[in-house]
Amino acid sequence: MKKESKLIGSLIVLLMLSSILCGCVSQGTTTISYESTPTGNEQTPSTNAPDTTSQSGSPYILASVSYDTETIDNNNHIQLSVQNYGKGKATNVAIVISNDYYSNFFLVSVNPNLRVEGNRFYIGDIGAGEKIQVDIYLKAKQSGVYTGTISYTYDGLEESGKIMDLRTLVP
Repeated sequence: MKKESKLIGSLIVLLMLSSILCGCVSQGTTTISYESTPTGNEQTPSTNAPDTTSQSGSPYILASVSYDTETIDNNNHIQLSVQNYGKGKATNVAIVISNDYYSNFFLVSVNPNLRVEGNRFYIGDIGAGEKIQVDIYLKAKQSGVYTGTISYTYDGLEESGKIMDLRTLVP
């Protein structure tokens, strides 16, 4: 009977020591996770240390547009929604209205107040998950049918990303 008690007591002590040691060892470990690349064919290992707070990754911008296809009193309104769906920050984001369209209008206002150089509207940086609303108000110089494109660009993007073709009738 005494042998059985000593054996059970020894097992309990060993169990407690192993639990404590496992807890101490696991506090300093680094975990490795795999994320799919955009092609979906390869996997890239990425480490995630417990005390890191910054996340890196690529930005992924998507934009939607609504605009006046026919003006009233020559006033045109372009409304944009630009969102970064990626894991990284998009830097130096700009909206570009093609010059063949934009040159037929005067800029009335932009909300929010952005830096505008010619047909480029500079938003700046958009963080991961961040969404920006932009309203551009234009006034046509004269009657006509004007066509062009609206696109976006940011650092790291090789070419501009086309958002939409524009076609506006000015009576």
